[in-house]
Amino acid sequence: MDLRYQILNETFGYDSFRPGQLPLINAILSGRDAFGVLPTGAGKSLCYQLPALLLPGITLVLSPLISLMDDQVSALRRIGIPACCIHSAMSMQDYRTAVRLLREGRCKLVYVSPERLQRPDFLSLLHSLPLSLVVVDEAYMDFWDQSVLDVAAEYDNVIVLKTCSKALGCAAMRIGFAVANRRITDALRAVKSPYNTDSFSQELGAALLSVPGITEKLSGLMVRSRERLYDGICSLAKRKDDIIKVYPSCTNFVFIKIRDSRRVFEALLARSIAVRCFDGYLRITAGTDAENAAVLSALEKILE
Repeated sequence: MDLRYQILNETFGYDSFRPGQLPLINAILSGRDAFGVLPTGAGKSLCYQLPALLLPGITLVLSPLISLMDDQVSALRRIGIPACCIHSAMSMQDYRTAVRLLREGRCKLVYVSPERLQRPDFLSLLHSLPLSLVVVDEAYMDFWDQSVLDVAAEYDNVIVLKTCSKALGCAAMRIGFAVANRRITDALRAVKSPYNTDSFSQELGAALLSVPGITEKLSGLMVRSRERLYDGICSLAKRKDDIIKVYPSCTNFVFIKIRDSRRVFEALLARSIAVRCFDGYLRITAGTDAENAAVLSALEKILE
């Protein structure tokens, strides 16, 4: 049996690839350039997780989302994939365990937060490892002081796609952009623009982004809202044992580990409060002061 399909079935539990996945996987395994635009939920992670099991070395995944990083590593381990993560929120003991696994060749995927790349000791570790693939996840980089945007033009194999929905609270406009060097952008324009948008959204986006300082202002509002929500949930966690952990956040949401997450999720939904539910976790997006207060009040009652 083809190893790609065997791993897809026996490890990931799927019978077939979704549209767009296999061409990207084949390109990665053969070392060819590829450009794929897949919607949310289309299985983008599989496009590098599956090749990671077939490539000889380690796959390094750079991501600012510490909370989702932990969740993804846990999910990979549950299906038998040797993975680990390294970030600023982990204990020294967990860090040493991850480093030992990497040095012993007992880890195929390692998820790393970008600030680690500023540490000489970690860079020395990376140089000693047999890296086969590097994945950069720029999601929510709008709220982080690390990004590859400034160096994207220096590479012939890096394209960074961004949307304005999260950082600016402009999801309804559906506008975004791609950053790459001139050779890549010229090639993309000759085929198709990475993003298609209607003329109204285009004009509205241009008008908004032309306002001096607007991106910093809107991002600042979002960050302050998240900080208030984070402080409120941390305060709630001191009184409610069901909240196991509140993760530090550099995004527009707060990620928590919580007992009986499905029950809490459904109870919130019954109160017209929509959050994201993962296995044992909830992702709560920051909103207005009134919306944040409603979430905290609902959790207080649900966890009684």
